[in-house]
Amino acid sequence: MKRRKNILKEAGVLLLATIMIITTFSVANPTIDTTPPVTHCSYTGELVGGVYISDVTVTITATDNESGVNYTYYDLDNGGWNVYTAPFVVSDYGMHVLKCYSVDKAENIEAWHYCNFTIKQKLIGEIEITGGLGLSTTIKNTGTITYTNITVVVNVTGQNMLYVSSHGYNRGQIEKRVRLTSPLPPLDIGAAKIWPPNGIILGVGNINIRAYATCDQGTTSYTNATAMLLLFYILMAQ
Repeated sequence: MKRRKNILKEAGVLLLATIMIITTFSVANPTIDTTPPVTHCSYTGELVGGVYISDVTVTITATDNESGVNYTYYDLDNGGWNVYTAPFVVSDYGMHVLKCYSVDKAENIEAWHYCNFTIKQKLIGEIEITGGLGLSTTIKNTGTITYTNITVVVNVTGQNMLYVSSHGYNRGQIEKRVRLTSPLPPLDIGAAKIWPPNGIILGVGNINIRAYATCDQGTTSYTNATAMLLLFYILMAQ
């Protein structure tokens, strides 16, 4: 009986020593995290053809399945690196260069990468189409910034039209669609300018007109109208 107790006691001591060795080894040799985090960007806005025509809310997320994410950094349009804390809104026109990366709690640093996006908002402006002895349009800046590098575009569709440019060029053929374009100087806030067409349209019959303007700050909404073309006189529909 005594021998049996000694055997059990020795087995218990051996088991305890084994547990201590395993524990000591695990503490001294923990799993080493050598993998950097992975960072992604997502955008919220009105996307048309790969371009946002509205303000964009940028959300940056990072994942790290080992030690966990410590910090995420971003740089918007070379404005300097910032710690990301919450989604932010971008509204300026143009292509935006967004760089980001993350660092985990084991100090593994992810290589920074690009998350670029482009904004071309529709402008707050008015386009008015007028007829008479030729076709003209008026653009008014009802926004809060000056419009620069403006181009007015007018598309006219109908039957039996003949186009003559302001340079005396005559296509000499019947047209069903005519596109008129012309540049304008900068347009200040609240200002309005009449677009001088770069040609005239001759013919007889009904025509449909669609006008808009583009500039460095974006594109206006379309304005549509119908009219009667009587030789070179355009009678606008009421």
